[in-house]
Amino acid sequence: MTFLGETSSRTIVSSTLGFIFPNDSIVHNDSGVYFQISTPVPFRVPNACDFQTLKTRIHNTLQLTDKQYLDEIYYWQSFTDIGNHLCFQCMQLKNDDDVNTM
Repeated sequence: MTFLGETSSRTIVSSTLGFIFPNDSIVHNDSGVYFQISTPVPFRVPNACDFQTLKTRIHNTLQLTDKQYLDEIYYWQSFTDIGNHLCFQCMQLKNDDDVNTM
């Protein structure tokens, strides 16, 4: 499987596989943020990526026009709870520090 922007095996080694869920319905409430998932689009996030690079890669992967823009970017961060269950915490990405945490 190939992804937009991949030109060599080095691209794969120096990146992380991610998925974009475009045009999702996002529900905000007291418990957090929930997504009504659409069809995922795979893409690669370069290691040591900054926020602007991430936005550009998402924009290019989705083939957005100049009149379209990214409104919000969220990341589902995985963690294991006390009962050793895999859970996910939603994190909005707003700057380079957030992308580094991702």
